[in-house]
Amino acid sequence: MSNAQSNWLPEELLPHDHPMILLDRVEDYGADFVEASFTVNEQSYFLSPQQQRVPIWFGLEYMAQTIGLFAGIQHKLANEPVKIGFLLGTRRYTCLVDALLMGNTYQVRASKKYEDEGLSVFDCTINHQALIAEASINVFQPDDPAEFFKQL
Repeated sequence: MSNAQSNWLPEELLPHDHPMILLDRVEDYGADFVEASFTVNEQSYFLSPQQQRVPIWFGLEYMAQTIGLFAGIQHKLANEPVKIGFLLGTRRYTCLVDALLMGNTYQVRASKKYEDEGLSVFDCTINHQALIAEASINVFQPDDPAEFFKQL
């Protein structure tokens, strides 16, 4: 399944509120991937106003939110509420630039590689005319977040 024109909005799919929703659009999704985009502008949450850019290490959060879009779509398609998930870590985060620049539009892709009992691994990329960052990200989404927090 691939949907070239997605009608999903990040606000519908992420358990965040603005200004923490960093992504602008869901571009495409399928059974094991999602693609999103965002443009760095004056409202970008992690923008350095003096340098007019977002440091590339925040790319991990853009990737994590793209994974969140994938989970949100899966829940919506199953008529379930959107649930929170947790970024556990990354095996590697490779950056080919040092910043996301003001005015540029970036594409983020998350492809599911593994899933078992709430634990998942996604291969993620950020592109702007070419690959600029990639990572393998480990995430966890409990079946019942409220019960999970009680156990902590």
